[in-house]
Amino acid sequence: MTDESLDRADDAAAPDAAAHAAPLAGITVVDFTRVLAGPTATRILVEMGASVTKVEPPAADIARAASPSAGPTSGYYLQLNGGKRNLSIDLNYPEGREAVFELCSRADVIVENYRPGTMATFGLDYRSVSAVNPRVVYVSMSGYGQDNLWSSRPAFAPTVQAESGSTATHLAHFSATCSSVRRPTRPVRQTSTPACRVPLRPSPGSTSAV
Repeated sequence: MTDESLDRADDAAAPDAAAHAAPLAGITVVDFTRVLAGPTATRILVEMGASVTKVEPPAADIARAASPSAGPTSGYYLQLNGGKRNLSIDLNYPEGREAVFELCSRADVIVENYRPGTMATFGLDYRSVSAVNPRVVYVSMSGYGQDNLWSSRPAFAPTVQAESGSTATHLAHFSATCSSVRRPTRPVRQTSTPACRVPLRPSPGSTSAV
């Protein structure tokens, strides 16, 4: 095959490669999120081709301690943060804030899920960043919105489930289910863990444990 034919083959392949390029290739994202909702969103951006840099405090995202673990690192954390770059920096120091602000000034997208007002204390809120980077897409996630009476409330899943009544509903359901389980009149050897633990009453004279 001649050099000319090779060039023609490369030119023919170029449009096909462009058609299969990741939709967010070339997009830079600064990720200030932690735990579940935010990291899930930014992980999707990774899968779509974006370059995501996760900014964590030295104390780290608490999801690093979640089970199950894959060696020294939480599998839960790896699932949500795979494919991201990582920057561990303390925003309580001016030098740390300056370095991260420089990163944000060149970013296409910023995603954060702190309590409303937290990013402003570091000078990294939308107003501050957009003053030098007006094209930035700034995403803020919170459990109860950004500007209402409940905005500052924590919003972990158990908290929201309790406040919405979901916990009470599930408790009532499972309590009723367990109470309706018929108690056996004689010992039965269990071969699997039951959904509800029901104390078994041994028959008279029996000394075997069930």
